[in-house]
Amino acid sequence: MKFYEIAEEEKLPMFQRHNIKAIKINEFRAPKAGEWYISGAIPEAYIAHSNYDPKDKYAIAKLVKTRTQTVTILDGDL
Repeated sequence: MKFYEIAEEEKLPMFQRHNIKAIKINEFRAPKAGEWYISGAIPEAYIAHSNYDPKDKYAIAKLVKTRTQTVTILDGDL
């Protein structure tokens, strides 16, 4: 599963931005107002502020909470 950053243009508060990401939901179509979609040369998540023309198709996304967990792997004998 690939996680996408929220585009800077979208007005999420900074405290939310670090633990909220977007994922694709296996739909490729014109986004409706209020839906998130993936776009850009460096793919990021954007919100559709109005309904898009049906010929403009994007990967539809949803927002998910994430967390970072540090894991230490011990390999071999000391």
